[in-house]
Amino acid sequence: HWDDLQGISFFIAHGTNDPIVPVELSRQAHRRLLDAGAHVDYHEYPIQHTISDESLNDAAMWLQRNIEVTS
Repeated sequence: HWDDLQGISFFIAHGTNDPIVPVELSRQAHRRLLDAGAHVDYHEYPIQHTISDESLNDAAMWLQRNIEVTS
C-alpha cells in the first residue's frame, strides 16, 4: 500500500532509449513514490533496455549508503 512507503529508500535506473519499457513509466513511479513519502534515488541514462557501467556503479553506491544507514 502506498501509505506504507513513508521513509523507505528506493533506487530507480532507466534507459532513456529503452524500446521495451518506456522511460515515462519510471518517471511516473518516481513521482508516485515521492508523493508517498519514500526516499528515491532516481537516474536516467542514455542507454536502451540494459545495465550500463554507470548505472551499476550508481546502484552500488546507493546500496553501500543504505547498508551503512541500517547497520
